[in-house]
Amino acid sequence: MKALLATAAAAAFVIATPAFAQAGPTSSVNADADATIVTPIHVSQTTGLNFGSIAAIAGTVTVGSNGASTSSPNMLVPGVTPTAGLFAVTGEPGLAYSNTVAGDVTLTNTTDSNATMSATLSPSAPGGTLSTTGTDSFTVGGVLTVADAQKPGSYSGTYSVSVQYN
Repeated sequence: MKALLATAAAAAFVIATPAFAQAGPTSSVNADADATIVTPIHVSQTTGLNFGSIAAIAGTVTVGSNGASTSSPNMLVPGVTPTAGLFAVTGEPGLAYSNTVAGDVTLTNTTDSNATMSATLSPSAPGGTLSTTGTDSFTVGGVLTVADAQKPGSYSGTYSVSVQYN
């Protein structure tokens, strides 16, 4: 029986002792890590959106993103010619971008902050691709709503325009 116990103890020792195998062949490599820094994208206003000289009667004035203007009823008067807003985009040549234009702008009388008008804005395109020289442009038009007996005077407002790489 002692021999059996000794054999069992020896077997348990062999089973419980981990086997130490020799390490096999190894391989390693130096891997690459790269980065490309591109020219930051930038937008600037070249020409401001201008709805022109307007008679103080109820209606709308539309300046298309192509610069064409109409009014209903006929309320444009000689003086200031309506123009679409023009924006220049610069950045990394060949990269695509998108633009975001605020949907509306409030124009406030420069001498009476209680007199306002609102315009709905629209860009000529939702984005583009920068040329081989890293430039592009787009325009912004809009529809201005004029109230009956709108207070005469100069009106101005600001709206946001942003661009980002796609």
